[in-house]
Amino acid sequence: MIKKRTLLFLLIFTVLIIFSSVFKDFISASIFDTFAVSQVTTPTVTLDAYPPDLILDSPTSTNYSTKLIGINYSVSDSASSVDTVWYNLDGGSNTTLTGNTTITVSQRGDYNFYIYANDTVGLVNDTESVTFSVNASRFIEVNFSRFDASPTTNFSALNDSDLEDIENLTLTINSFG
Repeated sequence: MIKKRTLLFLLIFTVLIIFSSVFKDFISASIFDTFAVSQVTTPTVTLDAYPPDLILDSPTSTNYSTKLIGINYSVSDSASSVDTVWYNLDGGSNTTLTGNTTITVSQRGDYNFYIYANDTVGLVNDTESVTFSVNASRFIEVNFSRFDASPTTNFSALNDSDLEDIENLTLTINSFG
């Protein structure tokens, strides 16, 4: 048989749970056993109703001229601890993050970047994503240090695919005395 004080506690706790939207992040319940006053216990129950706050600072929705893309984000959770942060490119395999980092994309094109964070109670923030473009082939670094004393220099080592997207080319000739 359930005692009256147990029923009263269950009723109060049930009312608190039903009205948890009013209390939003935290619900506390205190239990006082009037028969053993020296053994008063005050348990606290915390209900986390929100996923971690996740802010993606980079990459941004832009065109990058490098295949090295910086990932910068911040994440926090006021009601519980952040458990894991991870990302994927174009819906591919997930990669766990342990802090800000740099990734290398394999080729030029458009990329969809998705970042996620979950907390220790399993709530997931999946609201951050960005689409960015990479066109790293437009910039070719040419290091040519040989000098032949002839008036021409042979750049024929570059093939057509190396040259196809070049729009602006600046050739700087250092003074040779």
